[in-house]
Amino acid sequence: MPRSPGGDWQNRAPITAPYFLASPGNERAWGGVAGDSGSSSPSPPRRQEGREGGSWGDNPPPFLPLWAQPPTLTSPPSAGARTPPNPVAPLGTDTPTEAETQPPATTAAAAWLGRGPAPQAPHPTEVTRMELWPGAWTLLLLLFVLLLFLLPTLWFCSPSAKYFFKMAFYNGWILFLAVLAIPVCAVRGRNVENMKILRLMLLHIKYLYGIRVEVRGAHHFPPSQPYVVVSNHQSSLDLLGMMEVLPGRCVPIAKRELLWAGSAGLACWLAGVIFIDRKRTGDAISVMSEVAQTLLTQDVRVWVFPEGTRNHNGSMLPFKRGAFHLAVQAQVPIVPIVMSSYQDFYCKKERRFTSGRCQVRVLPPVPTEGLTPDDVPALADRVRHSMLTVFREISTDGRGGGDYLKKPGGVGEARL
Repeated sequence: MPRSPGGDWQNRAPITAPYFLASPGNERAWGGVAGDSGSSSPSPPRRQEGREGGSWGDNPPPFLPLWAQPPTLTSPPSAGARTPPNPVAPLGTDTPTEAETQPPATTAAAAWLGRGPAPQAPHPTEVTRMELWPGAWTLLLLLFVLLLFLLPTLWFCSPSAKYFFKMAFYNGWILFLAVLAIPVCAVRGRNVENMKILRLMLLHIKYLYGIRVEVRGAHHFPPSQPYVVVSNHQSSLDLLGMMEVLPGRCVPIAKRELLWAGSAGLACWLAGVIFIDRKRTGDAISVMSEVAQTLLTQDVRVWVFPEGTRNHNGSMLPFKRGAFHLAVQAQVPIVPIVMSSYQDFYCKKERRFTSGRCQVRVLPPVPTEGLTPDDVPALADRVRHSMLTVFREISTDGRGGGDYLKKPGGVGEARL
């Protein structure tokens, strides 16, 4: 080989073949490491097969660059082997350094040859995390099984628990039905006719609770004119009696807080329910004035609870006069509706809710033609007296709400 101007050719780095050609199986194929065709360079040393870890020997071939040299496979020390002393540590101490305490790394080549160290154990936090999931699912399963046994036990053994279960289902079911009604009502937008959809979806609830609703006097509704309906208010169960007797194009007046009752508030708004703020008298009066104009122009009926709030005492509270001012201002009749007492099957104070019977009585309309705002107090007292008399009658005749008011000193009897 000719000499190069830069020095002896033996001092030059030999031209090496790639590592995949330098493997023991290919050493005969390429014949040497020098690229010179006329040279016969020595072949790389054979791989020592009997050595643990499969290393190339004590020293790798000196003529292979770093990128072409095979990876060094380190085997874990045997159980009885002693860790060599740390050359960097002070004399007389065998404390290993942090690098020596690290477990041997498993290289890709060692994993491919199958001669590398055993897989490392997972970190303790990983073991804890893996063991947590089966325990959590087991806990949830136990809670579910416990509820399956606990709920029927409370249902049959605790009347209070049965009361809360029934009321929770009652309110939840109404919210669910409102969700179903909202898309249907949204087709028309805010319209009084949507109240028919709500009525149709709520009529079946009385069958779920075993409550029989009997309606009498429905022929007293004026056939073709607007009017104001006034009714006693005992609890949220009044919704069952209202849906049973609700006339066409009739919407209730409700407190403004109901508007924010989730899906029920949105469904009521779409059905044309009128919301008023009872805390602001000026706003309530202005809303009533608008309702009076709506009664005459759009042929709408309005349902009002003149007591203003729920009354769980089995009687009637004094009437507020907003509904009567509305009827006098619009010069439309008042139709009183009385629902019998629920005390035989429902009592919030005693946490009791069973099946029973309720009677709804529609009274003859009370005309308001020719009356002025000065006549409103007398009109309200007269209507309340007639409703209270009928309420006591249908709540004690054995066909309405039972015999609660037959007891001496009963609430309804004491207020008469």
